[in-house]
Amino acid sequence: MDRETLLTRKRYNRTSKFYDWMDRMISSDLRERILSQATGKVLEVGVGTGKNLEYYPLDCNITGIDLSPGMLEKAKERAKLLNHPVKLLEMDAQNLDFQNDTFVCFLFSARSHSRTQRN
Repeated sequence: MDRETLLTRKRYNRTSKFYDWMDRMISSDLRERILSQATGKVLEVGVGTGKNLEYYPLDCNITGIDLSPGMLEKAKERAKLLNHPVKLLEMDAQNLDFQNDTFVCFLFSARSHSRTQRN
């Protein structure tokens, strides 16, 4: 993992404790309106604290990835409260580890992760 990605992970681990407070600008109504359209196998990149999870339709098969273990811990706490399974993985969006055609729906919320230039 490159230096910028490590710094980003560290930053999100540190802010995971109060991230939901910072993320309050996205209303529940907007989350519900957007996420209610999801279908099938869903990949949420940058799942963060899992604040979106409750808004997906019950028939969705959700996989959420995040670079930050601290964020994923919060997401796992949220996922336990849901009545359908959610798979949460620590993974860098720059290096996805899924086969082609694994997902039908893809969500990427606005995040401030690092981007590495590749040759």
